[in-house]
Amino acid sequence: MKTAKPTLRAKPPSRRELPDLHDPRLAAFLGGAERAYADEGSAAGEVEVLEPPPPPALPWDDPAVRPDVTKLYNLRLPEGYLLKLRYIADNTPLSMQRFCLELLLPAIDEKIDQLIGRKA
Repeated sequence: MKTAKPTLRAKPPSRRELPDLHDPRLAAFLGGAERAYADEGSAAGEVEVLEPPPPPALPWDDPAVRPDVTKLYNLRLPEGYLLKLRYIADNTPLSMQRFCLELLLPAIDEKIDQLIGRKA
């Protein structure tokens, strides 16, 4: 037993299928939408200037992010730069990790400030 599929129509709905524009429920609905954007104390038709939404939460500001947890990130360096980095570590009191962290962390913070619009 086949179920009948609804037929597609190429004509607009008839007048009796359209909502009644004088229906008080429709007027109340539309009036509520207008009041949501108009200032209660202002003259009719004036629109309230809404404040911009707060900026989205930044992942590193999440309370679950702990400052005592260290995560690993592998960095692919060309062989020549790895040898240079080892040379720096052998000829200075800094380890390869410490040298990279001292340069990389401030560069990351500076780039984040640029991206989110903070003044440096």
